[in-house]
Amino acid sequence: MEMLTTYVETIPQSVHEILKGNISPTTIVYPKAKGIAPMAMAENGSMAFRIPKSGFALDLVKSFGKPIIATSANLSGEPIPENESQVDRRILEQVDYVVPLKSDTYPVMTSRIIQLTIDGKTKTIRP
Repeated sequence: MEMLTTYVETIPQSVHEILKGNISPTTIVYPKAKGIAPMAMAENGSMAFRIPKSGFALDLVKSFGKPIIATSANLSGEPIPENESQVDRRILEQVDYVVPLKSDTYPVMTSRIIQLTIDGKTKTIRP
């Protein structure tokens, strides 16, 4: 959460409530990001952030000391791959590296997506 304050204007209390005790992966779309390359943000200046609770992604972010911009390992509407051989070739052609994690160690789950409005209200994009 400390790192997030560097990249978004405000973190409303509603975000703390959403993430408190949360067990499923959750991505939050903030209406205005800052300090991020414009090509990494949506045209309207918004940016989606997910804060990993544990595991490889959290270890990587802590080691790197900055957030990591990454795509999902699946195309919208497609199933989540459980190993590298299931990742769509169109994604593989555009990435530098795929981390070979085992799905039995890191469960495969879609994230819920919540969008914040400018006034701090929330809207569920994907439950």
